[in-house]
Amino acid sequence: MESEGVLVPSDRASLTYMWSAFAATVSLIYLSVPFGKSLLIGFFILTSCFLGVGKRWLVGGSFALSVLALALMCGFPPPAEWLDLIRSGLQLAGSMHQAMAQ
Repeated sequence: MESEGVLVPSDRASLTYMWSAFAATVSLIYLSVPFGKSLLIGFFILTSCFLGVGKRWLVGGSFALSVLALALMCGFPPPAEWLDLIRSGLQLAGSMHQAMAQ
C-alpha cells in the first residue's frame, strides 16, 4: 500500500531536475543575463538532466548559481569587488599578525 504524499524516486528526480532548471533560469535573469539566454540555459539543464548527462554537475551548478544570486540579493558585494575584498582581508590579517608578533 502506497502512502499519500510520498514521492517515488523517479518523481523526486524529475522534480529535482525541473527545480534546478527553474532556479538556474531565475538566478541568471537576476544576474542580468538576457531573458532568452537564461531560458536557453534552463532548457539545456532540464534536457541534459533528463537524458542523464552530467546531472550531478548541473544540479550542483544550479544550486551554486542560486546561492550566488541570493547572496547578491541580500547585499553581498558584486563579484567585481571580490578581489579588492580579498586583498583588504589579507592586508588586515597581515597587520594583525604583525601586531600580535610584537
